[in-house]
Order: sequence, then structure tokens, then C-alpha cells
Amino acid sequence: MAHIPAFYGPILNEVLSEPLKIGQGGRWEATPSTSWLALVRLEASMIAHLGNEIKATFGERAKEMVQEAATQYGRYRGECIRRTVESKGLALDIPNMWKWWDLPVTDARDEERENDDLSPDFNSFEVSNCAFAEVYGVAYDPELRGPHCEAMHTAAFKAYNPAMEFWLPSLMPRGEARCRFRMRIPPDEAEKAARRATKKDEPRALDNLTSAYSLVVRQIAIIYHFFADTLLDAVGPAQTDEVLRRAMAEWGAYRGREMRQVHLDKGWPLDIKTFITYYDDPSAGEAWLAQNVRLTPNEYHITITKSPWFDWFVKLATGRRAAILWEEALPAQAKAYNPGIAVTIPRLLERGDPVSEFHYVLK
Repeated sequence: MAHIPAFYGPILNEVLSEPLKIGQGGRWEATPSTSWLALVRLEASMIAHLGNEIKATFGERAKEMVQEAATQYGRYRGECIRRTVESKGLALDIPNMWKWWDLPVTDARDEERENDDLSPDFNSFEVSNCAFAEVYGVAYDPELRGPHCEAMHTAAFKAYNPAMEFWLPSLMPRGEARCRFRMRIPPDEAEKAARRATKKDEPRALDNLTSAYSLVVRQIAIIYHFFADTLLDAVGPAQTDEVLRRAMAEWGAYRGREMRQVHLDKGWPLDIKTFITYYDDPSAGEAWLAQNVRLTPNEYHITITKSPWFDWFVKLATGRRAAILWEEALPAQAKAYNPGIAVTIPRLLERGDPVSEFHYVLK
């Protein structure tokens, strides 16, 4: 699959290149590839706005706080990948790490790596197209995006196998032309890993639509959770909530502005039906489930009975602080898209309600 930049316009154009399918809640139905692209855009832009707000609030302390959040995020992911590989009886080597890496396996990522030299104890490759680097380049403070990326990858690789040695000769988030990854496991440690394994290989299938969507939602929930944890440790609950609310409002507004410009360029009406039908968070099979859907140009009502966002926040024990994401991002996004759209959230799973209920009205 040809590279598609991780911005709303190119992703929407890819969607429109095929007959439009409408799924849950009246939103366009993704494919595994477009689901992955759409949600990686959301993840990268969320990271950027969390980091930017931390810098705006705490100044010189921001780099250390962002690195800590990225380290916790990477460590959690690396530990989970390690447990997956070990549970299958496989060696904790480099090919198995990448095979069971915690992003979906879809054709959207086939052309990401170049000059890939891979063996059980060594890997060298380059990346010239990276969804995160693309979004970071326009949305993330230049002083934070490189340290964030370095800290996340280092923590993930070391958590997977503590013997891993890793370095980045070049990195797009640092302003360089491409990312160059280098990693190795010392030969004696690689031999130990191979001896402990009970199986040589296990195939991994392509992800279907539901699993592809849910896997990337997991990433977004994890990074939000660990930014919140880092803030709590550094400044306490009151200031944490203030920073999260401002960051999520800015994230929502960023998304709304991007949608607005693309829709204006296409000559579409900036009404609620257009906003929801071509929303930047798609329907994805049965990853989330909706009922009581009412969609017109001037109104949208939906009740969510199942949400992978909520499921992952429960697993992470994020608590009621997860509600801030929806309470701030959704109204800000709708307002940036069309100042006449008002959003209310009478019920929300993340607040302890049995369902989530969202109501949009164009005044």
C-alpha cells in the first residue's frame, strides 16, 4: 500500500476512493488500514497537545516530565510484548519482538521500513515515512518531540529484553531526514534466550477491523494514562486536572480545525451530518457499539453501549480522570468545526454511568 500521510485530508481521500460504507453511529466504516491511520493521527496529536500544555504550564520542567511519561508508556508496552512472547514459548529475540509488537498488522505499514537487516540478535533499519513524525512536525514543540520519541523507544526495548542495546543515529522528530534504528542483543544473552524457548515460531495473522481499531485505541489510552500519572506525581490532582482539561480542549480544537478546512475545501456544508459522517474517529466493525442513533444536519444523538476506550481505561485503572478526555475534547472539536454546534454529555461510561450518551445540536 502506498504511503498515506497521517493527516485528516489524505486519510479522508483514501476513504473516498472506495464506495462509502456507513457503520456504527452514522460514521464512515474504516478498513483495518484506514482505521490504523486515523487513530495513529489521533494518538500523535494527543501526545503533542499534552506535551505542549505541560511546557506552557511548567516551562523548563516540561522536558523531564514528558520524558518520564514517555518512559512509563514505553516500559508498559515493552513489558506487555515480553509477556506475549514468553506466553507463546518463543525466544525474547528481536524478530519475535517485532512480530508481536503491539500495533495492528495491516497493509498500511508495509512500506514503512527500508534497508532492513534483521537477525535474532541484531537489527538495523531506516524509516523515511512515519505517521508520528509527520504529526509531530506540525503539532509538537520541537524541544519535546525528539526526547519523547527517544525515551519511549528506549524504555520499550529495554522492558522487552533488558539485555537489549539500542541507539538512534538519526531521528525525524529531532529534525533529521529519516530515522535510523540500531539494536543488538549480546551473543551470550541471545543464546540464553534461544535455550529458554520451547517453540521456534508461531504465525501472526493480519488484524481484522475490530482488533486493528482496538489495538491503537489501547495505545492512546496508555499514553493518556501515563501523562496523567506523571502529572499527579509532579504537581498533585488539582493542577493535573487543569492541565489535562486545557490539553484535551486544545487537542479537540486542533482536530475540529483540520476537519473544517478539509470540508470547506470540498465545498461541503459544515453541518452536523457532514461532521459525523466523515468524523476523524471512524466506525470499526464491532469495536464499539451504538444505539438510539439520530442524525440530521442539525442534530446528533447517540448512546454508546460498548467502548474500547472505556475498556482500556478500566484495565489501566485511570479512574474518573479519563472522563476529562471526552468532556473537553468533544465540545472543543465541534466548536472549532462550526461555532454553532453545542455538545452535551448527559451520561458517560468514564464517569461511572452504564452507557455514554452524546448530544450535538446546531443552533
